[in-house]
Amino acid sequence: MDITLVEQKDNFARIDVTVEKSDYAEDYKKRLNNISANASMRGFRKGHVPKGLILKMYGDSIHVDAVSEAVTTKLMDFIREKELKTIGQPIMPKELNQGEKLLQDEMTLTFHLALIPPVSEDILGSDDHLTYYQPMINDEEVTKQLERLQQTNSKFVEGDHIVPNAFISGTLAELDGDTPKEDGIQVERTLVYPDFMTDDEEKAKFDNAPKDSIVVFNPYKAYGGKKSELKALFRLDDMSDEEVEKYKESDFSYEIKEISYSKRAELDQEFFDTVFGPDTVHSEEEAREELKSRMEQNIKANADYKFTEDLIDLIANQKTDKVDLAEDTIKEWFKGSEMAKDQTDEEVDSNLKELLKGLKLDIIINHYTEKYGLEVSEEDLKNFTRSYVINQLAQIGLSSPTEDMIEGQVQRALSNDNFRYNTQQNMLRQMVSQKIHEEGLLTVETKEVTPDELQKIITADDEKTEEESAE
Repeated sequence: MDITLVEQKDNFARIDVTVEKSDYAEDYKKRLNNISANASMRGFRKGHVPKGLILKMYGDSIHVDAVSEAVTTKLMDFIREKELKTIGQPIMPKELNQGEKLLQDEMTLTFHLALIPPVSEDILGSDDHLTYYQPMINDEEVTKQLERLQQTNSKFVEGDHIVPNAFISGTLAELDGDTPKEDGIQVERTLVYPDFMTDDEEKAKFDNAPKDSIVVFNPYKAYGGKKSELKALFRLDDMSDEEVEKYKESDFSYEIKEISYSKRAELDQEFFDTVFGPDTVHSEEEAREELKSRMEQNIKANADYKFTEDLIDLIANQKTDKVDLAEDTIKEWFKGSEMAKDQTDEEVDSNLKELLKGLKLDIIINHYTEKYGLEVSEEDLKNFTRSYVINQLAQIGLSSPTEDMIEGQVQRALSNDNFRYNTQQNMLRQMVSQKIHEEGLLTVETKEVTPDELQKIITADDEKTEEESAE
């Protein structure tokens, strides 16, 4: 079998394969014998169908399959030998689908290949501008975050007088003058949360009230006539709205039995161990240093993410037209692929447009990946996934997960092929953007921002992307 690279350009190659009968005769014979040995036909025992009949029924298809297999194997070996970087599969000649020419003893078949073209070294330059948002962590930011963590780890404690955000439990009694009304509403251990009251005058009656004291107030006025609040207070869920209105002018006494409120965590060893891990920090000063370090790491990750997204956006929208693909060949391959199965011509054209844009973006990213010898090692992937898992657990309140829990989640995540591939690709993109930044391949303006400002910028970009996707 002769195979020749007839034509090669940056983005395209044409290969001729000349096939003789001897190239596929042995495989043809094996296929024929296999079918003969297993053929079942009425009037004949299994494996005893005359070969002449087998040839009449299956000869042409056996011939085509044997030629196709021989040609495909030789062609793929040739592509690997010549180190041709192809996009998709070689476009098979129509004869391979129709089978007509393949029934000849000798034939020459032509294949078209779309190749990955080289990327110009000046595809990025000083005229391309991006902003790197440099986050600044000052003492005020550390203090705010430390206070948030204290609040997150707060506990309910009992008090001897009412303070802001306190919950109180006591006995409620409807009054007739200064005394409880006979057959009036009386409820023991009903809960009151003064901060939910909408009337400042009624709410003020509970300010700093001590335990075991009695407060006289108008519940209807206190809660602005909100029926759900009053029914819950009276413990009368079945009460109609009309019945609630009867208490519009009624005063009630409330004897305070219990007071509890959320007290933020103290800066003690229990708090340090809970937030930072056992025996990691031992004082407020160490806690602030550790917290600042973690905040800087997290916010740097956000800053790098933002820069990477901006770089990818710049390349996708301004540079992909500089990558010259053999679009007709790719279109022909795409139309015959599983991806385009059952699609209309309009759907094929639409999806092909997105495919070409994505291919060009990947080609540019891969150019820099190869240029700088970048790769994601298994250790890098595991460390990244570990950080991802710890962050996810922290978001659901597990700030100090066990090592076994972390390792289990990491292994579970990495066993998912989609997660593994997408994570590797995202890591490579970040490595590429970092290298492009370091090498000064484009103009980068550094802008100092607070963590909150950076988060707002990222959130605004994400919302804009969602809106564009919806359109």
